[in-house]
Amino acid sequence: MTEVSEQQAKYQKLAAEYSKVRAQNQVLKKAVLEEQQKTCKHSEVLQALRRAEQEKDSLSFRNQQLSCRLSLLQDDLQHLQVRGQRRHSSSGGGGGDNVDVVVLMQELQVWTDCPSLCGLTALPCVDWLPFPVWTDCPSLCGLAALPCVD
Repeated sequence: MTEVSEQQAKYQKLAAEYSKVRAQNQVLKKAVLEEQQKTCKHSEVLQALRRAEQEKDSLSFRNQQLSCRLSLLQDDLQHLQVRGQRRHSSSGGGGGDNVDVVVLMQELQVWTDCPSLCGLTALPCVDWLPFPVWTDCPSLCGLAALPCVD
């Protein structure tokens, strides 16, 4: 009978160890699922952050193009105004230059009003981004990419 009691003691010990390992297994499964969810959430946030960064870079580039074009228009307008003043003071008036100045002033006005015309709007606030996300629609202004000439 000692053999039977020894086997029962071993069985009891194995059963206790089995239930302990089974409980640990459930805890570990739950922890693995939580980590997978965190990883998935982090990858989504990272992907959204990369998209926002690309959008910011794109808008910065577009802003640089617009600034350059605006500067060129201002220079052209100033040049035409100076040239028009010289002609106007030396002769009876130059009607052709006035048309150029008016056209340039209108184009300059379009470029300065472009953000409102293009509907530059902030997207709904994304709480984890340190900056507002902007979107634009250059096709509304009919603007094409213009080369920057220094």
